[in-house]
Amino acid sequence: MAAYGRSRVGGCDVTCIRFITKFHQIRERVWDTDASFPNGKRTCAVNPAQAKNFVSGAYAGVVPSSFPSCAVNAVKFKFLSLQFCGVNSITDSTMNLTTFDPSSPEYMEINSFSEVEALIAKFPNSSKAWMLGAVSYLKYGDVNKAKVLLRRGIKTINFREDEEKLNLWKALMNLEAYHDSRETLLATFEESLKYNDTRKIYIHMLQLLINTEKTEELEIFKDKIFKKFKTDKEVYLALCEYYMKHGAKKEGRSLFERSLQCVPPKEHPDIMGKFANLEYKYGDIERSLNLYEEILVKYPKRKDLKSVYIQVLRSQGQEERANSLL
Repeated sequence: MAAYGRSRVGGCDVTCIRFITKFHQIRERVWDTDASFPNGKRTCAVNPAQAKNFVSGAYAGVVPSSFPSCAVNAVKFKFLSLQFCGVNSITDSTMNLTTFDPSSPEYMEINSFSEVEALIAKFPNSSKAWMLGAVSYLKYGDVNKAKVLLRRGIKTINFREDEEKLNLWKALMNLEAYHDSRETLLATFEESLKYNDTRKIYIHMLQLLINTEKTEELEIFKDKIFKKFKTDKEVYLALCEYYMKHGAKKEGRSLFERSLQCVPPKEHPDIMGKFANLEYKYGDIERSLNLYEEILVKYPKRKDLKSVYIQVLRSQGQEERANSLL
């Protein structure tokens, strides 16, 4: 089995989720590619160059047509579903237990199932070790074994390591979203609520539904999350971005107005600044500029938002107005 290689990753769920969207858009083009089954065993020998081309192609919106589906599973899970993001480079490298650092943003590819067991035996409380193990099963298109390993990790990790356990629950939800039915995803969501911070699970589920474009499920879940977190800024911003990005400007603007009525006033500057940027990117430039002007009047001490506005003005060729704000 050739290694996918080494990747340097780091960042937050949001960036990862945005990367998921790009894969979702191209998934149908690559998912029909058949892997070979020599001697009755599923294999997908993928060299680092292929993996690198795949990731590069994802950014460009294209994927090599010859890329085997089981490899798509592994690459997608590794770079999208593991809560990792910001992939900067991929180089050929093999697992070395003496240099593996569970707190480092650098990861080495596992090349055998014996390495999986060795890694998790040495780092039983590392969610990253368990997730890299799950990737090794996905190389062979074995989603069920990947999920079994993640659940085993959830049971194994020390109960004090809440975030490590949470990482595996999120990864499990991501796998369900891409490989199983709505019922199994919802069941995993409900199960995860019993063992994790409720808000973190709800926010992850929201972002997952948004970026996998599960529209029907999202509309149902939207009502559910608003009942639970009516005053949560992050919920409103995530949905506002979704609507504006998909051309549903009326819904996005309506939700923005609603957020100003429900979210605590101290959060209003951030909400207004974010929505002004959404108007600039996906909506109406004049609305964006007017909203920035309103922010300047109401929150003159928010120099960070003022700086963003100056950049927006300059991008529109309004140098005189931009200079007047300096």
